[in-house]
Amino acid sequence: MAAESHYRVATSPSDQVAPLLFSAAEQALNSEFELVEAESQYHAITLLEEGSVDFVANVISSDINGSKIAYSSPTNLEPVFAVSRKPIDWQNKLHIGLQVHSPYKQYLLSAFPHIDAVELFAESDMFNKLNQNEIDAFLITYRDLARVAKYDVFIESVDGILKLPPASVAALKKSPAAGLLTDIASVASEKTTALTIYDTIQQAIRSARLEALDYKVKRLFPLSYSLNIALEGRKPFSFYEAGQQKGIMLEVIDSACRLLKFHCTITDTKHMTWEEIEAQFIQGEVDVIAPYVSSEPRQLHTYFSDVIHEAEIYVVKRVGYRDHYYHSASELFLEKLGAVKADYSEYLWERYLPNKPITLFGTQEALIEALLSKKSGLHHVGLSESQCHAR
Repeated sequence: MAAESHYRVATSPSDQVAPLLFSAAEQALNSEFELVEAESQYHAITLLEEGSVDFVANVISSDINGSKIAYSSPTNLEPVFAVSRKPIDWQNKLHIGLQVHSPYKQYLLSAFPHIDAVELFAESDMFNKLNQNEIDAFLITYRDLARVAKYDVFIESVDGILKLPPASVAALKKSPAAGLLTDIASVASEKTTALTIYDTIQQAIRSARLEALDYKVKRLFPLSYSLNIALEGRKPFSFYEAGQQKGIMLEVIDSACRLLKFHCTITDTKHMTWEEIEAQFIQGEVDVIAPYVSSEPRQLHTYFSDVIHEAEIYVVKRVGYRDHYYHSASELFLEKLGAVKADYSEYLWERYLPNKPITLFGTQEALIEALLSKKSGLHHVGLSESQCHAR
């Protein structure tokens, strides 16, 4: 490629990918790529058709772009999010806001024909419509997260939901620039460039989330905030190994406290039963308990976080005891059943087998010992549809 080759590339002002990609392309293809700011993808395509630019970066293929456009192989993902006041049920009749001439419209309507796509000109219009309940949500790219995330909104990734394709570089068909599309895509696929682009996008999303979290924490908790936390001693959630406490919940709690800048103290529960741990929580002696599965009785006295771990619960029996005999929990009405006292499994047995006496034990270890010593034929230690919560 001749050294004097010069091309103009349309991109958005907040785009962090195009500078990385075309900087790498300059070195690999011995060409110069000048970045030109465009207000939207539609505006960038217009500049391309007018001949003002040779390429458009980060283009999502769409019918709205017309038949004159040639696309490279995918160069990067362009994560898209839905912004709403509460979690979205996509099966409902929704009104979803997006920018006029948005390439996401066809994918939205293809995935959910029953949804009404409301085209708006500006992000401020979308917020106004959302606040006035005229739309249920609106779509943004990851580049807009930093401006949006700090508001009191729910943000959900929709790439998989809408089956959005990766982004490409676009040029006009039969133009001299179109001959470079394959080479540019090859540069984007090189390991170093691809990893740099991926890391840059993920860091932009993470930074926006953390900045928004910091903003909300300072607003809600202007003073130093302390929490007393109790973790049940059960692998893999919280356990002692070589004198040190480890486990999934410990890591989650530690990360949450660091991010929220809370002062957190982990209560020593090594020699406590689950019933004692829960009693301390209900009486207000500790502020946070984990892992804690949501149930109707517990919802009367507890706020639960979003799900942070999917727990599987199993019915366990002694080896050789009535193999292939039972097919459902309701068939166990004649068996001696055990559960840890105050554990979710106790509530579970009561739900599946009301009026059935259950032998209760203080700890998981005592429950297992009872099973092995034939004091209990079967017992529950988990449930596949259950969900563990951190608060």
